[in-house]
Amino acid sequence: MNNRQRIDAEQTLYRTQQRVKKPDVYRNNIKKAKRIRHELLAQEEDEMEDDFVMQIASDSVNAASYLIGLNDTTVPVCFIHQIYSILPNPTLIDKELQEAIEKGEWRKFHVIGSVEDEYVIIKTEDYLKMMDEIKQEENNKTVFGNLVFLASSLFFFSDIQVDIFIRLIKDKRYYSQVTISAKDLNSFGINDADIKQLVMNGFLLPHLQVGLYWFSFRKQGHFMTNISNGRSEITRILKKRATKDIMESLLKSKRLHKTRLNMEFLLHDLVGSGRVERYSIGSTGNVIKLTNKGL
Repeated sequence: MNNRQRIDAEQTLYRTQQRVKKPDVYRNNIKKAKRIRHELLAQEEDEMEDDFVMQIASDSVNAASYLIGLNDTTVPVCFIHQIYSILPNPTLIDKELQEAIEKGEWRKFHVIGSVEDEYVIIKTEDYLKMMDEIKQEENNKTVFGNLVFLASSLFFFSDIQVDIFIRLIKDKRYYSQVTISAKDLNSFGINDADIKQLVMNGFLLPHLQVGLYWFSFRKQGHFMTNISNGRSEITRILKKRATKDIMESLLKSKRLHKTRLNMEFLLHDLVGSGRVERYSIGSTGNVIKLTNKGL
């Protein structure tokens, strides 16, 4: 055998030895496979548990959704203080709602027309639907000809303007903000003419501080008018009674004439804001009593 043949034989033997599978005497490979399988299963369980937790809304968010379902004004909002009439811990309510707001799932708005600071919340998806509605309304205006278009030109709100504002609303920096400066609006590509259109269409409201605006929602005035009228009707009923109170069942049997809101929604507003108080008198039921704040 010459040198070349010997080298070829040695290389063949080496390759053959490399392909030989050594016995797993101490079952290390099996143990390793089981450990990896266990880790993968545990990871899948954790992911499933996280997804399940994410799907469960907090009690405060569930209460907000329930209250919005009671709202008969077609404006899908409720007051934060209304939730206080359902759940016992205001601090926890504020914390849970703030978490939902910081995730971008809900938005908070200061409402104008109240003697005190009152805030409402709305699902972000419902708020964005309002913007889609205004786009649709403005697009419909153009199909009736130039005459109608010119007559409504003061209120014309282009798709581009709406899309820019939607992008701002989806910006994490503004999730928790209830006000915004004209400077910030300008930096986002919204000029002074656009700001006027946003105000006209109800998405911004001028603040007492110059150069500052409240974030707002469409038909806020309509909602607040119904709230104000409903509050007045109910408190008037209580003021006429010598004891300034009434059985809740009797109050709910009365018909309201100056508001579209139902008695249940309004009572959550009055109790949560402290204008009235609700207390039980045993098996007879609950009593609604006017407070000094409601006078």
